[in-house]
Amino acid sequence: MVYRAPMPDETPPPTFTLPRVTSGAWMMATGVLHTLVLVVLATSPLRDLLAAGWVGAVEPHPMRMAVFWSLCFGLVLVLYGVALRETEHLDRRLPSPVHGWLMIGLSVLGGTAIPASGFWLALPQGVWILRRHAASGR
Repeated sequence: MVYRAPMPDETPPPTFTLPRVTSGAWMMATGVLHTLVLVVLATSPLRDLLAAGWVGAVEPHPMRMAVFWSLCFGLVLVLYGVALRETEHLDRRLPSPVHGWLMIGLSVLGGTAIPASGFWLALPQGVWILRRHAASGR
């Protein structure tokens, strides 16, 4: 989205000062970390998946399916981080509090199902978004 200067009779859009680390950057880092942990811990199934030629190589192998969906989830986290970052940098707006609640919900849902997991990383990110909104008075 390209920013255009407001006309004299228009109210400029609300802006905020960007923190050093934005919600988007934090989420992108989480997605990269998720993918790196997967590559380190699931080297063998990942190698099997790639060696099988990728096309049609996932089903019916449960470990390959788990690796595939974990890779997809890591990519989704990175892309979600990019979208948040675009909102913060280009639009100069805070992400909606809905994003904070979604991250908290994902963290609690996934973390209670798999307690020893990275799902808990989304909890402080969601709380951070909500606290930033509360501090901004919006």
